[in-house]
Amino acid sequence: MQKLGEYFPKSFLPVDDGEVLLSRLIKQCLSLTSDIHIVIGHRFFLMENFLQSRFPEVKRHYNKHYAEYSNAYSLECALREMEIDAETELMILDADSYISSQAFAEIKKDYQQFSGQNLIFTTSIKRSIGEWNIEADSNSIVRHIDTNITGQCHDVTVGCLKFNPIMAQKLKDEIGRYRIRDYWDYFYMDNLSTMELRNCNVHGNIYEIDSLSDIDLLWEGIFFCHKNNLSH
Repeated sequence: MQKLGEYFPKSFLPVDDGEVLLSRLIKQCLSLTSDIHIVIGHRFFLMENFLQSRFPEVKRHYNKHYAEYSNAYSLECALREMEIDAETELMILDADSYISSQAFAEIKKDYQQFSGQNLIFTTSIKRSIGEWNIEADSNSIVRHIDTNITGQCHDVTVGCLKFNPIMAQKLKDEIGRYRIRDYWDYFYMDNLSTMELRNCNVHGNIYEIDSLSDIDLLWEGIFFCHKNNLSH
């Protein structure tokens, strides 16, 4: 993705009816809350102009070290400027993810149903190399996370979590520890034994754009969905 991302961010990929990935994701998030924060770094002026013209209400945070540090520093850039109180529930999404309407409807339902709880959203896929597998008990509480899985069908993380006010504040306090070496995702792995994290498995399609082959799968999935809609 380095050559592709050199000229425009992955979140600018065209998806439904020419709408870009980021615009679609923001509109989905606006159905949950008006308090949206986005961290931008690569192609800053392009992203800034787009957001200012299309979504001026979205709060923007600049990560000048985007090429040096992991995504934990991007999250830190936002968290240090955010106010977290006893009512704050923090939802984190990867900006390079395509979430189908069906999948987001399930996420929205779980978000509202399990208010005050910590949630991690997963999907069952077979092409899971490089992803993280969630193992939960009979009550859907996560007991183990496997970071080294190969190709079988699992409850696989999709870059979407929600934290209750206590864990949101803890994340803000501790995010600096993950700045240089680790992805921020290690935060919930490190705290798994001290918090209750509910696995919410989503049945709709979710695509994370990590490679050119992921783009092919995304566009094939969108085409297949539209084809099915036309046939009904």
